[in-house]
Amino acid sequence: MKAMLGGVLGAVVGAALWTAVAAAFQIEAGLVAWFVGLAVGFGVYRFSSGKPSIGRGVMAALVAFVAVLGGKLGAATFNAEKFNDAMLYTDEMAKSKIAYGILEHKLGQSATGELTQEDMEAAQAEAARQWHGMTPGEQQAYLTTVKAEFEAIPGLAGGIGTVGAFFSSFGLFDVLWILLAVGSACKLGATGRENAGEAPSQPQAGTADEGLAMPPGLVAAGFRPGDMRAERASSSPARRSEAGANRANPGQSAVLPNRAALTPI
Repeated sequence: MKAMLGGVLGAVVGAALWTAVAAAFQIEAGLVAWFVGLAVGFGVYRFSSGKPSIGRGVMAALVAFVAVLGGKLGAATFNAEKFNDAMLYTDEMAKSKIAYGILEHKLGQSATGELTQEDMEAAQAEAARQWHGMTPGEQQAYLTTVKAEFEAIPGLAGGIGTVGAFFSSFGLFDVLWILLAVGSACKLGATGRENAGEAPSQPQAGTADEGLAMPPGLVAAGFRPGDMRAERASSSPARRSEAGANRANPGQSAVLPNRAALTPI
């Protein structure tokens, strides 16, 4: 549950950053998608505990995917007007508006109240003739009028622009950035934190030799790490001095460890 919360927090931060970049620069940077994935993955990792888990990685990948789509949708809301100017308020849109007016007038004069295919084709031809007969200033003024009519309908222009900008924003590089974001989130989210914050274990006093790796031949011969300490003790300067004194006074010699017995042949 904590891991999910961390992923959601990372998703909110990443999507908010993406929307902020789109609002400030009026662009949609695909690189930000990677940051969203990293933020989600780090959030899951930071709030998780225990061993590495593929399940957490999959969860982080799903959250990152949703967050990337949310970031793209947020960016699309700020690019809606640009999309409408480029795709909606065009010459073809103006000619369609003129043709609609012609057909509406013709329908009002029709005795049957129906329009034929010939009527539609004639209206389109007449609309094209009228449009091309306008000066550039008149065409721009007409497009401004069409834009004002659309924007007067609550949510129409913004909704069309947002949806259009959202779907038109997907390209090959966008797919690659999304895959990179999802993969990064999965890798980070699956990482465990079972040893995070733990101090490295310290060897106990007097047991340094037990941590040494012994050659197989010595182990087979019965040689133990403790024997190594005994041998080092016997070879110390104080021990050698004691051994010399014992040789000088045989009667007081102590039983010394047999070095040959300590060292396997």
